[in-house]
Amino acid sequence: MDDRIKLHERVVVVGAEECYRPFPAIRQVDPDEYMLLEPWRVEVPEMRLTVRVTPGYIFDGASIPKIGWLVVGSPFTGLYPPAALTHDILYEAELLPREECDKVFLDMMRHYGVSNWKSWLMFKAVRNGGGSPWRRHTAMQIENARRLGKVEKH
Repeated sequence: MDDRIKLHERVVVVGAEECYRPFPAIRQVDPDEYMLLEPWRVEVPEMRLTVRVTPGYIFDGASIPKIGWLVVGSPFTGLYPPAALTHDILYEAELLPREECDKVFLDMMRHYGVSNWKSWLMFKAVRNGGGSPWRRHTAMQIENARRLGKVEKH
């Protein structure tokens, strides 16, 4: 990326009454992967944490089996990308315990206006299906992801 270009950080404050709901600046790099183009920050006051993601992070969005697309839509449509991006970096870098990563995912979907039933269904899916990918992380994968994602607790 050109160093002369000033990147503007996109900031989300989950649960804010008067909320701004920015979408991450992303570009498709593979059929199933997108890259973050600008800094991304998510404030989660209820959990007293801030998630920061650096441009260049590549993620696969909400891992929805294709059969599930009929019910909830595809991973990069609708209101999922902000929650999916944040959840992916939290998971990949193991920045929080798995249960907290999933709670951030649920809270962000609700913040962005995903219906209660869809957000609950997606949350239950990551709770039930996310354990296997979590256990497959290698130390190198975690270390590489931590170069692009951080959590600050306050």
